[in-house]
Amino acid sequence: ISSLTPGVSVDYSANVSAVPVPAGVWLFGSGLFFLFGFVKRRA
Repeated sequence: ISSLTPGVSVDYSANVSAVPVPAGVWLFGSGLFFLFGFVKRRA
């Protein structure tokens, strides 16, 4: 990301590490499980 101010050159960089697939699957699955459980409970 670079600065939007004219005449100023500032660069920001960040290292983004990927989430391991099993952890991502656990998070996604548990989120869907609780979302559907919450929707069913409200209905």
